[in-house]
Amino acid sequence: MVSSAKMLILSYSNLKTDSRVCRHIKFLGEHYDVSVAGLAPPPMDVPFFQLVADNSTLFDKAIRAAKLFVGLNERYYWSLDYINKAFDSLCEFPVDVVFANDLNMLPLACKLADFHNAALHIDAHEYAPRQFDNSLYFKVFFQRLNTHIAKTYLSQADSMSTVTNRIAKEYKKKFNVDSTVLRNVLPYVNMVPSRTSGVTVKLVHIGICNRHRGLSGIIDLMKMLDSRFTLDFILIPEDELYYSHLVNKSAADDRINFLSPVAQNQICITLNSYDIGVYPQSPKSFNYLNGLPNKFFEFIQARLGVAIWPIPEMKKIVKHYQNGIVSSRFSLEELAAQLNALTVEDINMMKRNSSRCAEENCAENEYLKMQQWLDKRLK
Repeated sequence: MVSSAKMLILSYSNLKTDSRVCRHIKFLGEHYDVSVAGLAPPPMDVPFFQLVADNSTLFDKAIRAAKLFVGLNERYYWSLDYINKAFDSLCEFPVDVVFANDLNMLPLACKLADFHNAALHIDAHEYAPRQFDNSLYFKVFFQRLNTHIAKTYLSQADSMSTVTNRIAKEYKKKFNVDSTVLRNVLPYVNMVPSRTSGVTVKLVHIGICNRHRGLSGIIDLMKMLDSRFTLDFILIPEDELYYSHLVNKSAADDRINFLSPVAQNQICITLNSYDIGVYPQSPKSFNYLNGLPNKFFEFIQARLGVAIWPIPEMKKIVKHYQNGIVSSRFSLEELAAQLNALTVEDINMMKRNSSRCAEENCAENEYLKMQQWLDKRLK
């Protein structure tokens, strides 16, 4: 039953490809009258408000960068033309709940919630004060801004969610705010694992082509694997130069292929024919070390085994369900040795265990937490 309560889901992202926000829209839309604001419309049919992209001139960006450099965080934020245009447009449509995604939308969401006398929920997809802490550019210009937003605005939200226990604990430690953990689990998909023959072991990696995610290392990993293994990349070529680099680097290995991206509702169907989802996630930033990415749960819902580095939140799940391999160190050589040692029986067992994991770790269960809070707030 859909409530008459009006909810605005606010995200400065392309909603065609933002799978976490799309899950919010899907599950919250089953219970509330949902409208969405973003850079591009989501795949589902909901009222949509177009946010304006930042098309500032280089001169304007330089002026704003100077404000950030000297710590004028509020003046910087409210000088953003697309933020002010968003407020002017969205204040015309009364809402009962503002659901903000990521801290870059939080000051705007606070202003909208205050204007409409609405409840405010913030979903922090990452630990924003250290979002790109492996980047000097981020540290110089945006780390203080994100810290300021967290310190100033998080306490104004009625509730908060984030992606892992470790990130929730960090927000509590640094800003004394409590948050519900809403992991990146997918809607349950009713499918069975494909069986591997063992003649070929099909590896796959899916996601955005981002040079900070260690994708080049997966190609290096393939050089250490025996002839049974093949690898398909299914990447959104967000960074076209890096995508070309990966294609060129792997050109001499005919076991490695690059496939076109697939629609969100086709991801698990596409992945199901593979054997193992591989993701040696870099530990070089706080969020990478403490995260729990979408693709990890995409592999699981597709009933694949997984091969990962010892990122704590992923490791905990794999060790519990025995649905993959985890190297003891952040070492491609060790991960390769474990993959090479796998038998047909090992792979099929991991895939069967992912079935049990998929049933217990699905969005239908996860979003009950969110719905319970909203129901209480809107009574």
